Amino acid sequence: MGIRFLEFKKVNPGEIANMSLKTATVIQAIKSLGKEDITSEVIQKIRENLSEKKE
Repeated sequence: MGIRFLEFKKVNPGEIANMSLKTATVIQAIKSLGKEDITSEVIQKIRENLSEKKE
């Protein structure tokens, strides 16, 4: 996937008011990437980072 830099844009507080910080951050990252750059690899990476680590 390589190194990517995301530019988080201003968002209407009402859009993220009832979300956890993690959820709001993921949504902003997806918006920043744009529809054309959301690949199955990106989705898998998000899943890995959001799933609880079981040891």
